[in-house]
Parts: sequence; C-alpha cells; structure tokens
Amino acid sequence: MLPNIIRFTSILPVILLSCFFSSAAFSQEIDCEKLKNQKTTFVRKGAVTFELDDSTRLDMKIFETCGDWDDIDKKIFEWPNILTISLDYCDIGEDETYGQILYGVMLYKLTDEYKLARNKVMLEAEFSEGTEKKPETANSNAELVIEPAQKKGVFYKLNDLPSAIEAGKLQQKRVLIYFTGWLSVNSRKLEDRVLIDKGIQVILAENYLCFSAYTDEKTNIPGSTVTIGEKNAKIQLEQFKSYEQPCFYILDENGSIISCLQYAISVSSFEAFLKEGLK
Repeated sequence: MLPNIIRFTSILPVILLSCFFSSAAFSQEIDCEKLKNQKTTFVRKGAVTFELDDSTRLDMKIFETCGDWDDIDKKIFEWPNILTISLDYCDIGEDETYGQILYGVMLYKLTDEYKLARNKVMLEAEFSEGTEKKPETANSNAELVIEPAQKKGVFYKLNDLPSAIEAGKLQQKRVLIYFTGWLSVNSRKLEDRVLIDKGIQVILAENYLCFSAYTDEKTNIPGSTVTIGEKNAKIQLEQFKSYEQPCFYILDENGSIISCLQYAISVSSFEAFLKEGLK
C-alpha cells in the first residue's frame, strides 16, 4: 500500500473529471482513487515508446489529473521524463501502477532538484516570450551543451553511433556510450560518487573514447523539429533495446556490445565493468 500522504486530488478523495482525446474521439471519467492500484497502459501493452500515442496520452492525462499538475509540472514530467523521475525516486518493479508512478513524482517534488527544474522551465518560457528564436549554429550549440559528465573530463557529446565507432577505431580505443538525463537523479549520484574517482578517470582516459547522450535534452537538432533528446532516446531504444538512465554500453570496433551496466554506485563495481570491456 502507498502512504496516505499521496494526494491524488486537490479537493475530494475521489473526483470525477471528463477528459477528451481528439485522436481517439472519446471522453472518459478519471477516478483517481480507483486508478491508483491499476497498471498503467504502457505496462498492460507490454511496450514502452518514446513517442506519444493514444495510450501514452491517456496515461499522461491520468498523471496530470491525479497528480494535480500545473503547466510547469506538465513540462517537467512530460513523456517519457516521468518514467525516469519516478523510477529514480521510487523502488518499483516492472508492473508499475498509476499510484506508484505518482508516488515517485511526489518524492521528487520534495527535493531541491524539483525547484531548480521549475525555475529552468520558467526561465525558458520567459526567454521564448521575450526574444525571437535565433537559428542554431554549431558554435552556439556547443556553448549550450555543458554536460555534468563532461565536467569529469572524459566525455564527449554523442552525435551518432557510426561516427563514435569510427573515432574509436582511429584512436584504437573502446567506445563507451553513456545514456543519461538532465533530470536523472541516479545519473548525478553516479557521476558525483563514481565518475569523479581519479582511478576511474585514468582507466577511461587511457582505454576508452567516451560519449554521453542526454535523452531529455530539449535543444532541437539544427534544421529539424526533432530534439537532441528524442534522437538519443530513439538510439537507445532501437540500437540497445533499453530506455533507463543511467546506462552504459561498451562497444568494440565493429559496434558490437561487449558489456553493459545500468547503474553502479560503487567505484569497484564500475571499475570491474570497465575492465571487463577491455578483455
């Protein structure tokens, strides 16, 4: 059972709202109290997609209503960010319910990171309202992308897998792909406790060419309406059949996966993973 502190409605324990989905052309009442122990639509389908379809739109409408979100929350927890956030903050299994997802969201909303995320969304909104959007250039894009992992001194931004693999060949190093997210709490923990270790940095610098890929990066690819995050998420889902962050993959010179690691909070386990990739 989930703690009683979860607030699924703002006024009554149970509230019925009508919601309309234009793509499905139907209306449906949302009973938050009844839904909280039900599996989400994407769990019942047995598949997760990074694109919004009718099923994920239905899930998001339930999350928005039962989570009592404002417009800023809708931006922070937009699909699929809500999955990463809830999994980071709530120890749930593979059969996620609406209540479990919202419990993870509630725990996140108690943190300073949530406050920073709200400020970031508000600043972006003010910027877009007060200035005309300028075309992106290679130089301006490079200035915008200051990644936490790169501050540890060993990671480059992933553009595409073929070029990363080719760069590894030229430098005669293994390729390490790091899928992460700006809102991934576990990624920050790993970076601050593991990637910052001097011994780990030496192993990476001497043996690996490292690339980080943020799956929630909102910057558009130049000349496209697709964001960098959407592109990275698609690479992770299609090429590596996964969607969780943080997640590391070691590739050989042909692009084949040698080893993978989803999460490690100890230096020793991450070091063992790196050494396994050198065999």
